[in-house]
This record gives sequence, C-alpha cells and structure tokens, in this order.
Amino acid sequence: MRIAVVHSFYRSVLPSGENRVVLHQVKGLQERGHEVLLVRADSDDLGDGRLSLTRTAWRVARHVGPDPSKELEWFQPDVVHVHNLFPNFGSQWLERWDGPLVATLHNYRSVCASAVLSRDGHLCTLCPDGHRWGALRYRCYRGSFAGTLPMAWRTRHGVLGDPVLRNADRLIVLCESTQSMFQRFGVPPEKMTMIPNGVPDPGPSGPVAAEPRRFAAVGRLSAEKGFQLLLRDWPPGERLDVVGDGPQAEALKSNAPGGVRFLGLLPHGQFLAGLPKYAALVVPGANPEGGYPMVTAEALAAGVPLVARRGGVVAPMVAQWRAGAVFSSAADLPAALDAATAMPTEAARSVYQEHFTESGWLDQLEALYREVRDDR
Repeated sequence: MRIAVVHSFYRSVLPSGENRVVLHQVKGLQERGHEVLLVRADSDDLGDGRLSLTRTAWRVARHVGPDPSKELEWFQPDVVHVHNLFPNFGSQWLERWDGPLVATLHNYRSVCASAVLSRDGHLCTLCPDGHRWGALRYRCYRGSFAGTLPMAWRTRHGVLGDPVLRNADRLIVLCESTQSMFQRFGVPPEKMTMIPNGVPDPGPSGPVAAEPRRFAAVGRLSAEKGFQLLLRDWPPGERLDVVGDGPQAEALKSNAPGGVRFLGLLPHGQFLAGLPKYAALVVPGANPEGGYPMVTAEALAAGVPLVARRGGVVAPMVAQWRAGAVFSSAADLPAALDAATAMPTEAARSVYQEHFTESGWLDQLEALYREVRDDR
C-alpha cells in the first residue's frame, strides 16, 4: 500500500511519545514493504516571540495554515493517516480531501483548550459538556487569557466543529476510556477503532544488577500528571526515582520526602537501558489521558510491572490484564508496591507480548487501512 502519514512534530526540547509513535510507525511500515510518505512540520521552526505565538494561535483557531494537499496529491496514497496537525498544519484541507482518511486521537485537543481534560490536577469536562467558554474563565491554555481565547474559539462547537473528527473515515483511539469519553461527547462509536500503540521488543533483559525496592515514575512534571499527589502519599523509607521535567519541578523537589531522587530528563536510550533495574514503574496520574503513556508499554516490555493510581487511564488496564497493582491513596500504596514487587518479570512481559508489541500494532493498522480503502 501507499500510506501517507501527516504529523506536526512537537518541540524537541521535551520528549514526546507522539513523535516517537509516528517515527516507529513509518519505519515499521516501510520495513513491511509499504511505500510511506511522512509529511511533517516541526514546532522547532516556529518563532518564540509573542507576536509569532499570537499569529499561530489565531491561525489554529480558524483551522487555517499550511496545507499538505499538494504533497498528498503528488504521492496518490491509498490512505492518509493524520496524527497531529497542531500547530503547524491547517485542517481546512480535510474538507476537500476525498481519499480514505484515518486519524489517531492522541489527546483531547479537539474539544479541550488544554488538550488534557484536566484543571488544577482534576478532571474537567466543562467545555465539551456544553460550557463552551469555561476555558476562558480558568485560562486553561498556559494560564493565559490571550492564549486561551483562540483555543476556546477553536473548540466552541465541540466534536461537530472539528474537521478531523468530522472528516476521518475512522478514528483510532488508544484505550477504552478515550473511546468512552469521545462517545460521550458525541462521536459515533462505529467511527472509532481501539488500537493501543506498540513499542519495539527489547527482548528479555537477562541478569540485571537490580536495586531492591527502587521504583520509578516518569513524565512531565505538571499538575495533570499527578506527581504532587504521589509524593504526598509516598511511603517513608521507600525509594523513588522521578524522571522528567516540567513547571512543577522545583516545587516538587522542595517538598519531596526522603528517598526520592529527581533525575531530570534522560536520553531515551539511557532510560530504557536502566528500566529493568526497577521493581515497578509508578503511574501517578488520576485523570484520563488520551492513551496509555508509551513508557508503560516500554516498562512491560522490559519485564517491569506497573503501579497505577485509580482514576487514571492506566489503572483499568493494570487490573484487567494483571499488569501490576493499583492504589487510591497513601493507605493502600504500600500494599500495591509490595504486590508489584512480587510479580514475576515473565508476567509483565506476557502482558506486553499480548497487547503492546510493535508487530501486533502494525498488523492492526494494516487491517484498518485495508478496510477503509476497500470501503471507499
């Protein structure tokens, strides 16, 4: 097949699971013999000045901007797969594109100014539930009224106002909670297909000089990720490595209990190489994200079980597939850490091999592409 992948890459200064997914997908499909065109734009090329950001914001608000149609028409793909158009591509071209179109819903940007359905660390669905200007009241985009205004304007009509949601033949959702949430907001269930992202198999790690009962938590250090709650609930005497950076970094460091280390941003390869030494990966978020964080699949591939807070997107998966343990508060977190520590490496690997392999992920993508192409 001839497959075109369209993606606006996020800034390289912070790690992006979406960027990695797109690069894995393109490489994997090419290795399977498909002709793949990656149509990309990079946020690193945007200016940092206030005027540049304002222009970009209002362009995004009106769904206008650079149009990939000429490249797509030249390539003549059997299917186009859109990942992210924000902020470097417009979306009006989708109204004119008449070929098979698939899109992955990595987040809630189509209905939420902040894209994460979270405010002050708690679930918020004001805008998609009908309070269209709630984002302005709470300055949901980067804490700025001026920055939030175009984003609130862009999402004011909910799912009906988003060109991607309207025009895609099929929408890929990454987990059941995302599917349920978009269905609640008005997306027809038959338009959605759940395909969790897969990751390459590192193979069994073999003997590792493990550090007994040392745990890891990974992600952007911001309110919606739940690190503040995790450190509040963290059991005295237990050791935790926090990997990542973000706006809450300094505040978290100043209030961290003993036994907690902050490692900052690590090169991805270095982090993966060190993953097998941890007893478990702790996932602190209590709000629904667009999908399972890539690091959860990478941990399971390395034989590392998960400890997830109830309410977050990962907890139902952990409970259903027996990928570790779940917790609600400081009261049951120690027992969850104990349960995960006792879980065999092979059990975590088996969850990865059943649900998150790169080959299985690509199989499902190929099947969906053929289905959409043949329907057309």
